[in-house]
Amino acid sequence: MLDKLRILDTSVTWQRFCEVINNEIVTKNIRMTSSEDKRLGTYFVRATDLEYHEEADNNDLSEKEQIQARLLNYRFAEKVLKYLWDDAFKFSREDIFKNTIYKSLEEVVNHFNSRSSAKATGNDRLDVFKEEIIDAFLTQDLIDSTVE
Repeated sequence: MLDKLRILDTSVTWQRFCEVINNEIVTKNIRMTSSEDKRLGTYFVRATDLEYHEEADNNDLSEKEQIQARLLNYRFAEKVLKYLWDDAFKFSREDIFKNTIYKSLEEVVNHFNSRSSAKATGNDRLDVFKEEIIDAFLTQDLIDSTVE
């Protein structure tokens, strides 16, 4: 099931990500009739979009293999973050993104994908989001990890 899969090397599941983002979509767009249409569904992504390929940072592999792994790791940001930036929060990006730091989709995607000067890995990738969004992602994650 997709909803239980973690997003790349973060501790956040796709289900939790959807819950938090969909809550923001509905809450922030209360007067918009199309807010229901903007929500993320379980099958918005494929399992391959969520998978983390460790080969991207394995210096024992060829450069070609590392690049291929990086490209696979970029899928999530290029699909999901692009959708949130260009569509779901097009007129209110500041509701979920740290738009005082990240001025463009390219900057958001680059940070998330560790292509910026600061190497974002694990939950540090989530730094593109506002603190309250990150807290919402991780609060449930802490609950889930104590239940397991």
